Amino acid sequence: MNNYRNREPLPSLIFDKNRSRVKYCPCGKDNGDVKFAPYVGYENKGYCHSCGDFFLPDLTGHASDHFYQKQFIPMNKPKPASHVSVNVFKQSLAHYERNHFVLSLTNQFGEKITNKLIESYFIGTSKHWQGATYSISSSIPRLVRRTCSN
Repeated sequence: MNNYRNREPLPSLIFDKNRSRVKYCPCGKDNGDVKFAPYVGYENKGYCHSCGDFFLPDLTGHASDHFYQKQFIPMNKPKPASHVSVNVFKQSLAHYERNHFVLSLTNQFGEKITNKLIESYFIGTSKHWQGATYSISSSIPRLVRRTCSN
């Protein structure tokens, strides 16, 4: 494990307001048009508005890695994926006469299109709330269709 306590803190990189103090940009261009903005305490580190490049000081030996690791703290552990047993899934693919969503689709588009939607998106009927619907995405591998059709 690295010992970060003996390392120097990161230098503060503040742009110098006196851009004309530097005669040449590190990219080689003359700074007569003051397009190079040096950092305070550096002659050849800063930002060149002419070429668009940053010239940063070498930060090796500083505690930069430790600083950024301390800043990232995961908020919550991801929840495990929920699963529906095949038996419950098969049972849900029925009782469309009490499924409010399916009834609405039938009124809007007719039985033929509604049946295609039910098959494509695995629209099921839930017992949790009267008339409730749930759907399992159409991106499920075709294996599920083969498994449940047996």
